[in-house]
Amino acid sequence: MTRGKGTWRPYRKPVDPDEDLAAHEAGQGLRQLAKWGDPADPAEPPQPNSYAKGILGEQDVAARLEPLTRTAWRVLNSVQVTEYGGDIDHVLVGPPGVFTINTKHHAGQRVDVKADTIWIGRYPKDYADHAKEEAHTATNRLRFASGLHVTVLPVIVILVGPDGRLRIKSRPPGVTVLAGEDVPAYFAQLHPIYSAAEVELLHECLRYARSWFPDAQPVDLPPPWPPAR
Repeated sequence: MTRGKGTWRPYRKPVDPDEDLAAHEAGQGLRQLAKWGDPADPAEPPQPNSYAKGILGEQDVAARLEPLTRTAWRVLNSVQVTEYGGDIDHVLVGPPGVFTINTKHHAGQRVDVKADTIWIGRYPKDYADHAKEEAHTATNRLRFASGLHVTVLPVIVILVGPDGRLRIKSRPPGVTVLAGEDVPAYFAQLHPIYSAAEVELLHECLRYARSWFPDAQPVDLPPPWPPAR
């Protein structure tokens, strides 16, 4: 990171097409933003505390998904999809299909799902549209990487905790909305369409950054990264 005369620019890691995304930890992308700031908005300095709730939410959902990986399921966390660090919280691959999961952590809040709009108290959020965009991106990347006609399905997992309340009055078309406690049971009960071998193939197609950034060139970064300040 460099600073001077009231401006700053975060250090951004180049995309390495050989990076194994299976090694990513839940919340990794948010931790990077908390430390270095948002490269898409270099005028705004890092705000570590503003990302803490999101990181905890992604870690919570990843822990709920982990039991699935003991069978024929695979999970990728913090899958970067833009050069500025934008990522998909979780990509789940299993016998019933491929899913993008967008985690929303609203502990202690009142959340109402009404068709395409999700209300956090009195404030509407376009979470459903964002979830569809993530699934569309993943679908395009997977079809390009695998040559298979696979459709990725969008899921939103909402965490409200014991002091919050989640009401799903009408579900957004084309998007599955789950409470945290519905994970992993919802996925485990879905009808399988892929064999274990096919799941492994799809996972291999998605686990490397080259699938998400097909034009990226190999990079040789001197360890460690990020550089010491």
